[in-house]
Amino acid sequence: MGCIEVVKSMRSLDFNTRTQVTREAINRLHEAVPGVKGVWKRKPSNQYLQLILGRSNLRFAGMSITINISIEGLNLALPTTRQIIANHHMQSISFASGGDTDTTDYVAYVAKDPVNQR
Repeated sequence: MGCIEVVKSMRSLDFNTRTQVTREAINRLHEAVPGVKGVWKRKPSNQYLQLILGRSNLRFAGMSITINISIEGLNLALPTTRQIIANHHMQSISFASGGDTDTTDYVAYVAKDPVNQR
């Protein structure tokens, strides 16, 4: 689990670039998980993505979570206690993508920050 800032509006990006943004976020998270690298090889990053993605908070990388998606929104919870650790209303989620063949158990989504609405 991690959080990576997206500094450019997703609306201004085409579908392929949006997918690349979420896949790059997955790659950054995957690299931060201790002991997971193994045979996984990082795909080269597009320089343009460096301008779109900002600061990272990956201190919870490698933590197991439960994702609950409903018509109201998306919740992230701890599987043991079911404590909700993140909640995003569906209207604040602008894009979501799954991992590629090397990271099939990863999901990335872009949601607006409730404070900055970005």
